[in-house]
Amino acid sequence: MTPHRRVVVGHRSSHDRVGGERAEPRHVGRLAGAEPRDDPREVAEKVGERGWGGRVGEERLEPQAVEGARLVDHAERDQQAPEPRLAREDESPAGRLRAQPAQRGHRLEWDAACVTDHFMPNTADRVGDTLECWTALAALAARTERLRVGTIVSGNTYRHPALLAKMAANVDIISGGRLICGMGAGWQENEHRAYGMDFYTTRERLERLDEACRVLKVLWTEARASYKGRFYRLDDAPLMPKPVQKPHPELMIGGGGEKVTLRIAAQHADHWNVWGGPATLTHKGRILDEHCAKIGRDPKQILRSAVMVLGFADDRAGVERIEQSYMKRMGADEVKARDTVLAGSVSQIRDKLAKLQAAGVGMLFIPTFLLPPDRRGALDRFMSEIAPSFRS
Repeated sequence: MTPHRRVVVGHRSSHDRVGGERAEPRHVGRLAGAEPRDDPREVAEKVGERGWGGRVGEERLEPQAVEGARLVDHAERDQQAPEPRLAREDESPAGRLRAQPAQRGHRLEWDAACVTDHFMPNTADRVGDTLECWTALAALAARTERLRVGTIVSGNTYRHPALLAKMAANVDIISGGRLICGMGAGWQENEHRAYGMDFYTTRERLERLDEACRVLKVLWTEARASYKGRFYRLDDAPLMPKPVQKPHPELMIGGGGEKVTLRIAAQHADHWNVWGGPATLTHKGRILDEHCAKIGRDPKQILRSAVMVLGFADDRAGVERIEQSYMKRMGADEVKARDTVLAGSVSQIRDKLAKLQAAGVGMLFIPTFLLPPDRRGALDRFMSEIAPSFRS
């Protein structure tokens, strides 16, 4: 099918209430943002398969974010219905989840709201409020009716996947079928050490993620689930009630590792997310296609999303300042920065987004923790001056 050109933006929302328009129980594209220190509801996340510093044959982990916008409708995956919609809602806020950007997102028609999964900030002093991901998400699901809600992404090492399957099913039910279950292998080693959690090797974390995806799906879809893997086992285990989305909630895999993570995404994901711009998504998208070909899967069944750093600038010097800030914060090189930073004039940003679309990307995430303190102005400007060009 020919995709519709749209932009969807999402943030942790407190605006839409349950009981109104039916949620979108499948793929959506989003804009994302996070504030790792100042706002615990927008904590930045790294996804992938290594610890903070290592490469181990895969691309370095990078932080994820939580505010999203759809670039295109994604082709339906098998048995998913109904057709996704973008509803206009103009009611006053029904309540607050201590997330003002989410309320603004509602007024600007943001479409997805995701939270990150950490227990402490990834800073030297480890000081800062951090809400637990899934309990916060349950509250968010109950306070919204249109926005898709999800995790970006949930670290598999933090919870047994059978427990997570139950939690995710509950949130999908509470939200009326709007969950995006984002999963990653786990990356923040200092967090694991602080709380006495096993960090495992890179290889084992990835193998566990692969098995976890299998556990989630079998519990979500079968009346009684049995599974025997190296790390996880199920013995005639029920999971009732089942999630609203069919055949199961949207499963998003986060990370850019070309040998293993993309293979896991090809095998299990409805949605794949990675940091980068047109060059990264073109290159890694081809590798994802290759992994899909090896297992006989249509790569068009997988929604592709990118995390890019937004910034408005009047000249090249302004763009370079944004790139340098990103490089310093994320440890990225110039090539990565030029690809990942979505900065410049309105026309320049539109041009880069057009290239992102050409790379097959249906959703964009913008990390707010890399925006200036008055980030709402930049997000509002993006939605009013840029997003409409990709929604019509």
